[in-house]
Amino acid sequence: MRSFIGVLQVLGLVSGVTHFAQAGSGQKPPNIVLIVADDQGYANIGYHNSTVLTPRIDALAKDGVILESYYVQPICSPTRSSLMTGRYTYRLGTQATVIRADVPFGIPLSETFMAQNLKDVGYVTALFGKWHLGFYQRAFTPLSRGFDEHLGYFQGTTDYYTHNGYGYGGTPGGLDWHRGNETAYFGDNGTYAADVIVPVAVEFITRRAQDPAKQPFFLYLPFHLIHGPNQVPASFLALYPELHPDKTARSQGMCGVCECAGMGA
Repeated sequence: MRSFIGVLQVLGLVSGVTHFAQAGSGQKPPNIVLIVADDQGYANIGYHNSTVLTPRIDALAKDGVILESYYVQPICSPTRSSLMTGRYTYRLGTQATVIRADVPFGIPLSETFMAQNLKDVGYVTALFGKWHLGFYQRAFTPLSRGFDEHLGYFQGTTDYYTHNGYGYGGTPGGLDWHRGNETAYFGDNGTYAADVIVPVAVEFITRRAQDPAKQPFFLYLPFHLIHGPNQVPASFLALYPELHPDKTARSQGMCGVCECAGMGA
């Protein structure tokens, strides 16, 4: 899994925000929206590869800051665990591989997550998307680790439409889709995952903007995209008519979904 944002930059921001809030400056701390793309490689974006259509992200990069020499772990749980805690993976037990769905393990409860630090200084927090940091007990899931709101799935990958998970080696698994503390939520079956997440994220931002107390918010959007399975809506696949609708065309179409999802939120 490759993120656009360096772990140190994010944690530096959080550290600065918490210090800012604790200092009692009287100024409102900034809202934070952290979007993470899953398995999106260096050449899977328009400003590195003109055959990939990501105009919104390209524009954001042009007007912002591009970090070209920041690196993350090569797979899901190691990167996410370091991102959430600011710790090296060998201190968390995630240095070797991902947290499999059939393994009773999660990031140790002695570790403090980014969302918990932000809640301590008055932030409202939400996570909509992929978790992959342990779920074998409720204490390891998002609402127990600093997030006030949650929508998404717990394990490493699910079907984009049915939201069914996969066991070790890709064997079919059961429904892994949750809203809050629902054991499993069936109401979104048949809807593409990003099409569920984006309206919820937009509603969260709108609601926070209307909050009379004007509490700052932290919104974490770790999209499933472009992680497998390679499922993409037909409208995005049609953007690449010159490519055979195989893995390459599908992955590039998924980059487009990811950009629209992220920028839509």
